[in-house]
Amino acid sequence: MTEPSALPIHWRYAAGNAFRALEIQVREFDFAKYADGHTYSGLKPQEYIEIVDGFLAEDSTVVPEGNRRALEELRKLLVHHILAAFNVGWHMAIELWNDSDREYATFATPDLHILARERSPFAGTKCEWFVEGFCQSWSQAEMESLRTS
Repeated sequence: MTEPSALPIHWRYAAGNAFRALEIQVREFDFAKYADGHTYSGLKPQEYIEIVDGFLAEDSTVVPEGNRRALEELRKLLVHHILAAFNVGWHMAIELWNDSDREYATFATPDLHILARERSPFAGTKCEWFVEGFCQSWSQAEMESLRTS
């Protein structure tokens, strides 16, 4: 039997909503929505892993067993699938940049997004995370090219 939480109701409400928002941002990640016309959103799977680990480090007062199991499953998804897709995108962008004669601002943002989607070996949410990794990495490579030119 689960014991009632010692947290006040407003903190239980906040925690419950935080867990649901975390699930949505990871499992239903929509690159276009979160990037909102920008080159990338800036979200990183590793940061979500750190957030999940922070929650998992809390006791049952903050994270009841049902939420704990869901967070453990979310962590597995992040580590074994989402982070991998993001990293493939990250490294593919670096390889493509290094194998080309690209210059800063060669691609307009919408064209970069199209390029990333075309290069993705994934479908669904994993594709969305691939695109995020690709676009973050491409943008970083562009910025670094300015420093070295």
